[in-house]
Amino acid sequence: MPNYGGGFKLTIDLVCRDSDIELTDKEARFCFGMSKMTVKDEVKNHDEYDKLRFSEFLEFIGRVAQTKYFNEQTVSLTVKIERVLDSIFKTFGLKRRPVPVEDISDHSSDESVIPSRYASIDASIDS
Repeated sequence: MPNYGGGFKLTIDLVCRDSDIELTDKEARFCFGMSKMTVKDEVKNHDEYDKLRFSEFLEFIGRVAQTKYFNEQTVSLTVKIERVLDSIFKTFGLKRRPVPVEDISDHSSDESVIPSRYASIDASIDS
C-alpha cells in the first residue's frame, strides 16, 4: 500500500497513477493549484506550496471529481465526489460508509432549520 504524507508529488500520483481516477498530470496539477489558499510570506514559506491543508484537500477532492466527471453534467457533484472517494479508498483497501439520506421534500424551509423542540420558542417570539 502506498504511503501518502500529503506532498505535491504523492497527491498528483494518487489521482493520476495509483488509483483508477486516472487524471492527466496537467488536470491534477490544475486541481492542486486551484485548491491552494494564499501563502503568507511566500518567499519564507515556499514549502507551503508543496502541501495541502485539510480544507485545501477537501477542495482538491471536489475539483478532481468535477474534472474527472466533467462530461456527466446531469450527475450531482455529491455523487461525483463519492465516486472519487470510493476510488481513493479502494487504493488503500478501504470502503466508504454510505451516508444516510433524509427526505426533506415535505418540509418547508423554516421547518428544516428549526428543530421541533424550539418551535414553541419561535412561536412565542412571533406573537
